[in-house]
Amino acid sequence: DDMLLEPGSPQERAYNWLKNEDESDNCSGTMGQRYGLAVFYYSTNGPSWNETDGWLGPNDVCSWTSIKCDFNGNVAGLRLNDNGLGGSLPTEITALTSLSKLRVFNNAITGQVPTQLYSLPNIELLDLESNFLTGQVFVPDLANAAGTLKRFRCSDNAFVGTIDGDV
Repeated sequence: DDMLLEPGSPQERAYNWLKNEDESDNCSGTMGQRYGLAVFYYSTNGPSWNETDGWLGPNDVCSWTSIKCDFNGNVAGLRLNDNGLGGSLPTEITALTSLSKLRVFNNAITGQVPTQLYSLPNIELLDLESNFLTGQVFVPDLANAAGTLKRFRCSDNAFVGTIDGDV
């Protein structure tokens, strides 16, 4: 990933955190989740969030605030509404392959929604309302989530385009 090499990028900052600061047992099979969450943290201005308890700490990610895990210890939910998030949603969020619920409403997130979110196998809820997201929201990739996505809240953003009749 070219972003990994770009000094100061969220990807480079997450990599450096894992390499130099993370005190967790990175042999536990959770490194992908930790990296995805660290990129998410840096991409959405984590140091400026209202609530950050546990984030980028040595404990299991399941103990970090606003994270819910399934019985296997995989991140299944992020509930970061009204938390002062800014920046943009990174594609690395798809490292959370068990993610079923993403709630980031009422923040100041900008940019486009990574279409890879729609390919997560368990995604049921995307709540992106009341941010500053742009671009096309009803893209062909949205059909990838048709079997699992039950709620998709995206109002009060700056999206453009029309809703396809097949959605």
